[in-house]
Amino acid sequence: MKNINDSSDSRHQVFQLSGPAVEILLCRRDVLNDWQIGGPPAPYWRLYRPWSNTGLLHYHDQTLSMRAGEVWVIAPQTEFNSSLTGPLDKFYLHFLVDGDLSNCRDFCCRLPPSTALEALVERISTKLQERRNSGFRLEFEVTALVTAALALLPEQYLFQYRPVESGLIAVWRLIQQNPARNYTNAELAEFAKMGLSTFIRRFSSYFGISPQHYVQEQRIRSATLLLIRTELPIADIAESCGFCDIYYFSRMFRKFRGISPLAFRKQQRAGST
Repeated sequence: MKNINDSSDSRHQVFQLSGPAVEILLCRRDVLNDWQIGGPPAPYWRLYRPWSNTGLLHYHDQTLSMRAGEVWVIAPQTEFNSSLTGPLDKFYLHFLVDGDLSNCRDFCCRLPPSTALEALVERISTKLQERRNSGFRLEFEVTALVTAALALLPEQYLFQYRPVESGLIAVWRLIQQNPARNYTNAELAEFAKMGLSTFIRRFSSYFGISPQHYVQEQRIRSATLLLIRTELPIADIAESCGFCDIYYFSRMFRKFRGISPLAFRKQQRAGST
């Protein structure tokens, strides 16, 4: 947020805002008699709001009870399982967020109570149950729900850059925006305005992975989303995400996600929520 009015009168300040873009992948309310999430972590966010007290999240060594009326947010790349103690009536939402928020990962968070959030969930859920085609109005409300939920996340869950050379952050975002490109470490070092060895050492020290590992991670993320969102042949997905052939793509996908691309697509079609 940037103040673009230099007036000394604080009653008339104008701010320029640039929020993250939101993409909704799935928005439903269902009654589930079986709910077992397993397999590789998903690359998208999840939001749950139950109407019953029968849902359990198994995260690391914790078992988290989902109570009626609570809103839970689960970050991308979070490995967890779920189970039921009885039928579960729940509203759920899968979504993507761009920018730095796309780097949040590995947490399950129960949001603090919010009247505004609850009103949005109730309104959206009612429209879904009544199967009302509200067009753009429903899209706006679902996007507003995502924005309101993310605004309630505690600070410790948000991805924040430590003080670091701007060149490293520029490279991080360059790869994130166009992972299919064939980057060399020398090219990335030049983009960061650093020597090659210095760039690799500092990138690995700061982000915890090598530059090329991050390139592959982002390619797999892009491919995963295409497997979820499209009916494109797997060979076309491999090519569009920067892999030289389908065999190398399948090998790397299994390395990162523990499952083949085809098996992952079938798993998603079967209905993971």
